Amino acid sequence: AGGSSMNKYLVKVAQNYGLHIEWIEWKAMEEPGLHFDKDDTFYVTHVREPIERSISHFKYNGRWPCRTLMREDFIPTEENAMQLETWNGTQGHEEKQQCHWNRGRGDTQFYLGDCAVNCYIQWFGGLSCPRWSVPMDLQYDVAMSKLLKYNLIVVIDKLRDPK
Repeated sequence: AGGSSMNKYLVKVAQNYGLHIEWIEWKAMEEPGLHFDKDDTFYVTHVREPIERSISHFKYNGRWPCRTLMREDFIPTEENAMQLETWNGTQGHEEKQQCHWNRGRGDTQFYLGDCAVNCYIQWFGGLSCPRWSVPMDLQYDVAMSKLLKYNLIVVIDKLRDPK
């Protein structure tokens, strides 16, 4: 099961039990308890093994940008594909150079699909804007602090079909 399959499953569970469900996908993760004052909020996150996640993102978004693949006039070939050897930056094929302010959420945007290394640290920490110059070890500490506030952490790679 991948992330989208897990989301669909959790929606079905919530519907079955009459629960309200909201999720954030691809953007910087929310810190549990920061936006909701409700005691009945149950925070769940699901992650993949980091190397498998990076390889998968390269396969589906790193060789050719998804937007390019959706163009009818584009034919993907080995000659116009980006190389795995360059998929080694905090923003995929390059180091993250800039941050974009997300007015709706009041934070800088982080897009998981464009990340190749230290992605979970950037995703959970929310401190990856280069102009802030936050060292990776501090980003790690902040990410772990947020992550450990979740009620349930599912490592998708550990799920198996019981058959």
